Amino acid sequence: WEAGSIVQLKLESGNNLITAMGLYVFSGIGALLAPIAYIKPTSGNKYLYYVEWIILGIATVFALVIGYIGYNSHLASPP
Repeated sequence: WEAGSIVQLKLESGNNLITAMGLYVFSGIGALLAPIAYIKPTSGNKYLYYVEWIILGIATVFALVIGYIGYNSHLASPP
């Protein structure tokens, strides 16, 4: 829902739109899968742990990219 509001409220545009939406989408998917993986830990859910790990890893990459873009933009701006 946050990803949709980014577009509707024009909070982000241009180069950072896909990165910001990706962070919210993958974080949301990870948040939905986390209770399923941890409340019912059975041997059949081993692959669900791997999927959760991959999704949260992708969200981490998006967060690092957003941080790098902000850091780079801050250093490039005139004083």
